[in-house]
Amino acid sequence: MKRALALILALVMTMALVACGGTKAPTTSTTPGTSSGTTSTTPTEPSKPSEPEKPSEPAKPAEPKILNLALTAAPASAWAPASNTAASVSLQSYISGTLYAQMPVDGKAARIPQLADGEPIDVNGDGKTWNIKISPNAKWENGEQITADTFIYSWKMTLDPKLVMSNASSLGKDAITIVKAADYYGQAGEGKTPVAWEEVGIKKVDDMTIQVTLTAPANAALVMRHFSKNNSAPIYQPLFEKCLAADGTSTTYGTTMDKIISSGAYKFTQWVDGATYVYEKNENFAKADAIALDGVVLTVVEDAGTRLQMFEAGQLDSVGLDAAGRDKYGDDPRVSVEMGRRVYSIEFNTANTEKPIISNENFRLALLYATDRASLGKLISQEPALSLVSGTSVAREDGTTFRQLADAAGYQPANNGYDPEKAKTYFEKALQEEGLTSVELTVLCNSTMADRCEFLQENWQTIFGADKFKLNIDAQPSSTAGELRKGWKNNPNSYELTFTQWNLSGGDNDPITCLKNYVASSSGRYAPYEYAELNAWYEEAGQYLLDQDKRNELALKMDQYIIEHCVVLPLTYETSFSLISDRVITPVNEYDISLGWGLRYADIAQ
Repeated sequence: MKRALALILALVMTMALVACGGTKAPTTSTTPGTSSGTTSTTPTEPSKPSEPEKPSEPAKPAEPKILNLALTAAPASAWAPASNTAASVSLQSYISGTLYAQMPVDGKAARIPQLADGEPIDVNGDGKTWNIKISPNAKWENGEQITADTFIYSWKMTLDPKLVMSNASSLGKDAITIVKAADYYGQAGEGKTPVAWEEVGIKKVDDMTIQVTLTAPANAALVMRHFSKNNSAPIYQPLFEKCLAADGTSTTYGTTMDKIISSGAYKFTQWVDGATYVYEKNENFAKADAIALDGVVLTVVEDAGTRLQMFEAGQLDSVGLDAAGRDKYGDDPRVSVEMGRRVYSIEFNTANTEKPIISNENFRLALLYATDRASLGKLISQEPALSLVSGTSVAREDGTTFRQLADAAGYQPANNGYDPEKAKTYFEKALQEEGLTSVELTVLCNSTMADRCEFLQENWQTIFGADKFKLNIDAQPSSTAGELRKGWKNNPNSYELTFTQWNLSGGDNDPITCLKNYVASSSGRYAPYEYAELNAWYEEAGQYLLDQDKRNELALKMDQYIIEHCVVLPLTYETSFSLISDRVITPVNEYDISLGWGLRYADIAQ
């Protein structure tokens, strides 16, 4: 820069000399003793010849804007229906174009049309039939047009009952429920009713318009939310058919770079399985103008310490921090705090016949008030929770969260519910009611969560006395723990207490959805939640699908009831921490649960 400035100044000075003349003009003077009309000329010394101008240096081309990020595990597939692991979702997000998407708009996250041409249209005005036009700018990375036929084929394959992809079912039923879609997907197996594709509420209107028919009324926001997920992204039919097994029961689509084609912001240029994934900007992406980066590199680095070292060496532009990293960076202004969807809790198997005290409400309330959530949260760098609704759940269009509504309602106990004296009173009352002098229980948990249970073990035994209360810990691999939790239906004594975590994306904009696993109608619940009030309120909410205020009101009732009766014992909200390099210009001012910091749409300071 200094050299370029010097050259510019030199050039300016040279130009100034040329403008004044390279040689002085002759001086005219009157010679003494001559007539006034006689003149003589006195020549001046000739000036030195000016030096030739030095050629300016050519401007250096700008460095490519490449974002370097880490995956904490090897991804399984770049095709969303096949895998929903965190690593796979990251891999998919760069190449999956969707009809609608959460994107940065004026520094904020907003859901807008991406491959769609405008918002969905309510055909009959009853909220059940919706037309979605496809943008003429919706194209594959090779420039081919994406059409209505593209989506019809894609969704048929995604819901194919022979393939049974692990992350496909929510295409049929999530924010909205498409007529017969879930039935079509789930028809395989003995005793199931056959469902033809023609019965599914997905139809072609014209070459650039698709129509979806729903089982219940919805609004445009719900339809857009439903078709914002990666599992609704289109499939490139010619390639998919090459990857499909002869019997139609499996596919290799999305498993290597040559078996996937992008409809999204970037396209693959390199794929080293389990190691490195390199993308470049997809110039044919419908919203290519929103992409400032030239490319992205994802590197699999499983060790947290190694990831931090790579960030410090400038090899990564963002890194998540584990406990050691948080201790090291403390109050560094580059540290961002990110609230996650999960709520960690203790669930009670009240069907257990060997430990009837679990069904005693006073005993459960004793544990509620004995739990020092603030200290637990500090230990694992999370926020204390007294609600089972995610801390990220937005209750109103203006951004008001459910936590703000609950705080305003004022029903949550003070001091994060921690009250040792009240806990001991409830505990002694429960012992008396059950005719016991002491209690011994076992808490089931995933092996990775044993430290949380060890905290509760010490916390509760200290308050109630080790002679009166003993907590054992049964730490199991995730798959084993999951089977034991689900096993209560056939074996009531499969577990006693269990440490659990739910991650329900459907609750992002609908708080009551976070509570669906605590009612009798839920097939995925981990305990026999036979609470008439909870069941009735959740069922009532189904009558107000388009009235978010009423659904929020019912969610508050459920939340209050769960706390006051300690149906489940909330512990902490998921919280994560990360470092983002100073060279990265994030496109949003606040972290968004769906968009994050919007790094796909970031820029690099040159």
